[in-house]
Amino acid sequence: MLETLFLYLGTERLISTFWFEFSILPIILFVLILELVLVGFKDSSFKRVAYPKRTDWWDILSLLFNFTGFRLLLANVILFGAVSWWASNERHSLEFLSSSPFWIQLGLALLLNDFVSYWAHRLKHESRWLWSTHEFHHSSTHLTMWVSNRVHALDSLMIIPSAAIVQYVFAWEITGLIFFVYLNEFFGYLSHSRIDWDGGWLGRNVFVTPRFHHLHHDLEKDMKFNYGRILVVWDRIFGTYKAPAVPISKIQPGISNNRFEERSMVVAYLAPVVDFYLYPVRQIKRVCMKCFFLKGRKTQA
Repeated sequence: MLETLFLYLGTERLISTFWFEFSILPIILFVLILELVLVGFKDSSFKRVAYPKRTDWWDILSLLFNFTGFRLLLANVILFGAVSWWASNERHSLEFLSSSPFWIQLGLALLLNDFVSYWAHRLKHESRWLWSTHEFHHSSTHLTMWVSNRVHALDSLMIIPSAAIVQYVFAWEITGLIFFVYLNEFFGYLSHSRIDWDGGWLGRNVFVTPRFHHLHHDLEKDMKFNYGRILVVWDRIFGTYKAPAVPISKIQPGISNNRFEERSMVVAYLAPVVDFYLYPVRQIKRVCMKCFFLKGRKTQA
């Protein structure tokens, strides 16, 4: 969620925002300790860092990318400065919302952000083009809290709009914005953790839980459900909710034809960039070939 602060502070202060990633360490430690207490060392995220396998190295590198700000810088390069352009735009707000009590703003911001995040996430699964930016996140063959950081630089294309809605609609001061970002970070780490918890009534109707999100990563399913980041409300409303009845130990995450696990890391990381830019070209070529074929048939007739 460094993107959110970047949008608030602007391009010229990008470097000074890197401290924020380090400020979320208490959240990481809280979820990590909670997981150790409830799950034990054997199946914990801590063990996967202490004794990493190939899939865990992606998570470790992604964590470093985030903490150094490299992912955001790389996204800006890949998207030809689109991130900087977005950040340089003037911030706006709806006056009747920005003047409301903070707790009302927080509630509305939570709904709005999760609504945009829900549809952004859903589009990434339903569009073959956008899936090329998101499959990296789903390539993990063993979910831990560190997978929350496994986000390709191109994925920022869809992360930024959902993060920016709070800034543009409410024009929060930096304190309020950081509080909101911390909330997003907490649920990101919790939902990917090894804590086998379905949340009971709250998990079925209000908040995202580890069981809810682990089911979304199940290789044996089509992954087109349980899109919420913080709330399950939008999945309920739009018919994409699937009850998390299966223990997370029974879920096998990953993707078919997992190029991120099978190729060298450099080649695998660059592959989505190539796919992202070639996909529109291939579609245009297909349409042109189809039109040429139909025109040829009409001429023959």
